Amino acid sequence: GSREVLLRERCDAIEAAFDGVFNYLSTRTGEFDRKTIATLRENAFVPVRVEGDVLEWHLPRDVYFRGGEEGTTSLISSLFRVIEFHPFLSAVGVKSEPSTSDLFQLLLSSPRDVLAKLGDSGERYVSLLRR
Repeated sequence: GSREVLLRERCDAIEAAFDGVFNYLSTRTGEFDRKTIATLRENAFVPVRVEGDVLEWHLPRDVYFRGGEEGTTSLISSLFRVIEFHPFLSAVGVKSEPSTSDLFQLLLSSPRDVLAKLGDSGERYVSLLRR
């Protein structure tokens, strides 16, 4: 209905605004001192769209950049929050991909959720374990 359209439009507008802000800040990243970068790393200011029309705000260390090999991207995006690359976000702690430790922590903390997100295919689960 109209509520869903409004929510989608609102999410689109917020994402577009932050995309512009992150693009601008990427041109000024060298001007931030260590204290400012450290402060930004500890604040949940990165918008991530979930479930279509909902935005969540995350710490930079809790999201990863979209990209890489197609199979890997699909696997990572099904398990973690992913966003488009901006140099500014890289400077404040967003990583290219989860580390082995990140994957291990996820598997230990919620193995059933991981299996459910990967679907019934054991192939994707084995692919994750091989990383």
